[in-house]
Amino acid sequence: MLLIRGGRVVDPSQRLDQTADLLVIDGRVAGIGTELATPHGTAVFDARDLVVAPGLVDVH
Repeated sequence: MLLIRGGRVVDPSQRLDQTADLLVIDGRVAGIGTELATPHGTAVFDARDLVVAPGLVDVH
């Protein structure tokens, strides 16, 4: 499990552009929001000042 905390989450398909946390479980996004609960044993990545774009793939 991974919690990406405090990044600028951008997802044009959902019209989402906000500062939020993103919880990843088993390689899939399990939650997007603020103040997400952090399950025991979850790695936390501080994404302040970074853009998080779930589903976007760099093809270069």
